[in-house]
Parts: sequence; C-alpha cells; structure tokens
Amino acid sequence: MIDTLSTQQESQLSDPHQSPEPVVYVVDDEPSVRRTIRLLIEAAGLNVREFGGAEEFAEHYDASRPNCLVIDHQLGGITGLEFLETISDRLDNLSSILITGFATTETVVRAMKAGTVQVLDKPFEAKRLLQAIDEALVRNQQLRVQKSATAQQRTRFAKLTEREREVLRLLVVGEMNKNISKRLSISVRAVEQRRRQIFVKTGTASVAELVASVMHLRHLGFDALARDE
Repeated sequence: MIDTLSTQQESQLSDPHQSPEPVVYVVDDEPSVRRTIRLLIEAAGLNVREFGGAEEFAEHYDASRPNCLVIDHQLGGITGLEFLETISDRLDNLSSILITGFATTETVVRAMKAGTVQVLDKPFEAKRLLQAIDEALVRNQQLRVQKSATAQQRTRFAKLTEREREVLRLLVVGEMNKNISKRLSISVRAVEQRRRQIFVKTGTASVAELVASVMHLRHLGFDALARDE
C-alpha cells in the first residue's frame, strides 16, 4: 500500500478548526493498476490512498474526511460489488465508483442500489474517471451537509419538553389554538406560549414547516412526537 498523505495534511486532520481535504481511496488487487490510477488522480491535485483489498480499506477508512472510493469489481476474496452491498453500508459518508471489465445490466443495477455514483467499464478514459470522481466528491459533500442538518434538526426537537410536545402533536394534525386549549385543559395563552417555544426551539417559522420537519425525521427513524420516558 502506498500512502500519499503528507505530514502537513495529516496535521490538518488533527486540527478541528481546519476543514479536512478530500481523499480518494483506490482499491485494486493489481499493484500496477493501483499505481496508474493513483498517478492519474494525483496529477489532478487530489490526495490518494491505495489498498490491495476491500477489508484493508475498511480498516483504514476515515469517515471524517470528504471522500470517494474507486474500487475494482474483481478482487481476491470479496468482490468490489459484494463489498459495496455489505460492508460499505456500515461505513458512514462513503461515495463510491465501481470499475469492472464486464458491466452487465445486473451489475450496474446492484451497484446503483448499493449507492454507487458510477460504474466504469475497462478500459476507460482518464477524463471519464476524473469526471466520475468529481461527481462523487460533490455528492459526498451534499450527503455530509444533509446529515449534519438532520442531526441538528433532531437535536432541536429533542429539546422540547413533554408539555410542548403535547401541543406539537395537536399542531401537526391541524388543530387550532382554541381546540388545543380545550383538549389539554389549559388556557389559550399557555398554548400560544408553548407554540412560540416550539418554533424557537425547532428553528421553524410555520406549522407547515414544522410538519415537514416532523415527517422528514420520522422517515429517518426518529419520532419527534414520542412521549418522554
């Protein structure tokens, strides 16, 4: 394995105030192929780490860095596609490109379902690989931004008190303040106060936005309406 990270780049990773540079991982069991791809990517100004197998890559994967994985389908042991379908789903924030010498329709469909950005047939033009890497890095950054926003959203909703959540449950089903007041046996003023707190804490500006946030989080497995235990 050839690690092309410089000492300066590695020091940047340890500094939380500096944004880590993207890294392209190359996984291929043929050293000559790895070297050719590495030199091509380095010539484009990107950092590269190369590995001879999928398992070795998984052991050294750094989820904190923007990344792209270029992996060959035909590997000794587990294939590149099998890796993307199984092990890779446990690696956060991974974007991938699958390289194969015989891309069947089934292979392409399975790769796309596994989250692969592109499937490249051998032999491929250098320009095509670099374009695929650019696309994968852009998608990787978008994924990170989306995950960060979702995490912030979950944190905001988790700060709601149970009394505020009682009002929230009725707001999202379309109940008006007066009806909420009657159902919870509290004053309209108390409803209005809790409603304001809900908007402030969740960072939303309308009931429609509130509902959209609740539904989005529910789709991701987080119930913003659940009662406190």
